[in-house]
Amino acid sequence: MNVFPTILREFAKPLKLIEKHMKLGDDFFRPKVNLEFLDKNEFIQDRDMVQVRLPVPEFKPSEITVKTVDGNAIQVEARQKEEINNGDFVGKYFIRRFVVPFGTELKNAKSSLSEDGVLVITAPRNIKDLEERIIPIVADTTIELKKISSP
Repeated sequence: MNVFPTILREFAKPLKLIEKHMKLGDDFFRPKVNLEFLDKNEFIQDRDMVQVRLPVPEFKPSEITVKTVDGNAIQVEARQKEEINNGDFVGKYFIRRFVVPFGTELKNAKSSLSEDGVLVITAPRNIKDLEERIIPIVADTTIELKKISSP
């Protein structure tokens, strides 16, 4: 009779009790964050346009900045600063960046803020030139591969 599995099981009992009572595992290490504001429909794209919908009910239009970044992203930044006492301030700030797909015309992007506080950014897409094509593979033994130096 092998005693090793029995001994191992006995040593594991206290650990299982600790895990049960302290709820160790994914939920223990995952911070409790309210992600209610994130919606699956916040980034919508089709063949003709890209649309970003972002709920910002706490912010006024003057407190929100929408801009294009790096030629392929839309960045939304909102700042709110409010004086609560003599010289004491409280504020809210957030920044979100959405990378848009190839062919999106960011220079023609438009944004609007609805009455219920949803910021909608729309940009047209021009993907007429995007066609799928097969790139042939040619066997060439004269190609020299360069090594990439690591920093």
